[in-house]
Parts: sequence; C-alpha cells; structure tokens
Amino acid sequence: MAVEMLLPCHACDQCRRGRYNLCELDDRSVAAVGRQYGINIPAHTSPGLWGGYSEYVFVPQEALVHRVPDSLSRDRASLVEPLAVAFRAVDRAGVDPGDSVAIIGPGPIGLLTVAAVRARGAGTVVVTGTREARLAIATRFGADAIINVHHNAVPTAVRELLPKGADVVIETAGQASAQEESVHLARRGGVVVLAGACGSRVPITFHQDEDILPVERDRHPRFVPVRRRVRTRYRVAQLIRTSFRRTHHPPLRLRRRPPPPLALSHVRDREQGVLKAVINTTTGGSYG
Repeated sequence: MAVEMLLPCHACDQCRRGRYNLCELDDRSVAAVGRQYGINIPAHTSPGLWGGYSEYVFVPQEALVHRVPDSLSRDRASLVEPLAVAFRAVDRAGVDPGDSVAIIGPGPIGLLTVAAVRARGAGTVVVTGTREARLAIATRFGADAIINVHHNAVPTAVRELLPKGADVVIETAGQASAQEESVHLARRGGVVVLAGACGSRVPITFHQDEDILPVERDRHPRFVPVRRRVRTRYRVAQLIRTSFRRTHHPPLRLRRRPPPPLALSHVRDREQGVLKAVINTTTGGSYG
C-alpha cells in the first residue's frame, strides 16, 4: 500500500474543499501544510511510529491509502509519489499532444516530468540544468535537447531550438533564479508552471498573455490526476515499468548499499551519482 504523507481531518473547511494540505486541525503545522508524516507530527504523539525510516508505520483511519498493484516491485513503487508530483505539474499545465515543453531542473522530479510529458504525447522536450550527468540522464528519459546553464544563455539557447519559445515551461529546480528565468522561456500565450516553488520572494516580470500556475504543494491532486488524466492508476505503474525502456536501464539502478545513514549522506552530498535513495526496512539495507 502507498500511504499519502498528509493526514486530513476530513471535517474542517479546507479538507471539505479537498485542500487538506491546509488542514485546520493543527494550525501550528510547518508552513501551514497540514499534518505530515516525518515532518510535523512529533514522534512522541501516541501511538508513535510516525516516521518513514522504520519497518512499521502507524496508519490512522483518516489516512489516505492507495493500493499498489501486485505486479509492481517495491523499489519501483517508491517512484509513485514523485511521479504523482510530476503528473500534477503536467496536469496543471494542460500539456497537449505536440506541445513543446521546457523543463527546468533535471532532478528526480524533473526527470519524471520528462517521462510524464512523453506519456502525454508532448512534442519537442528541452531540459535545462547545471549537472552534465543528470542532463545526460534526461536524454535517456526522453528529452530531445539539453542545455547546461553554465555554458549557455538559457533563453537564447531555448529560442534557437524553439524560435517562438516553449508552449509549456515547467520549473522543478526549486530555486528563485530558475523561477524568475522560467517566464522568459515561454512563447506568447504560453503556460509556466512553478512546480518547485521554494517559498522565497521571487521578482517575476511576465507578459500579460502568459499563464503562471503555481503547483500547490502536498495537496490531494498529487495523486488524483494520475488516475483521472491517465485514466487508471495502473497506468502509472505501467509507466514506471515501461516508459524508461529506451534508456536500456530500469528506472532505478539498484545497488545494495551500506547502512541507511550512509545512503542518506550520498543523497545529501550528491555522491556517486545517486538521485534517490530507497531504504529497505525489511533487510536494513538501502538502494540508490
């Protein structure tokens, strides 16, 4: 089973509107984003087991739970949540078949966004970023072109590929500079989605005919559009299993690692090309 990280009360005004990331049960929550496993639910809150790095986790009756298909391995099932974030951004943008898309940031969410726009039939897909290794992975996920921001003036480079600009720009980098730059990559009448909203104040100059859409974090649609727009939740599992075949690699390169603390340090320090670390609580091992 996949358990959503947010726990709604199902009773307050925000929960009834489906915005349970703004649940009013605990107004002291961090950044007003509801009750979240491992973030703002104290470990001493009865009955405990509120974190994710354990063999067991407490799931109260108000939790939102999704069945993972038996055919999907657990390591690949770990991609469901970040893939749902990517689908949320793509759904918010309204990507149509043939649309050109510029994706800022080749991190885990950005790479999965490449897969998501490909699943929606996007046309030319351009990915910008700072790390050559991750940009190379973006091409294996389906990007037509990559742009290293250290070596290129990104707006100019994008216009060389897409003279009118991109139909859709999806920012996943989570940096103020990326959000500011995103509006300069879109064509007139284009759509800009800020999926990596960092919470910092960002000065943005945009044309009157541009649509700028922030993606509301940690909200129900992170999971729901995956079912609604892709028609069935099993399609998500199918995408995880099959959409990366062109890479000749599975979506996760499984490498058994030393104890979980070391796996986390690899992610923190961006060592050995690790993009995501999965802790296997049944064996005490971890994967990267």
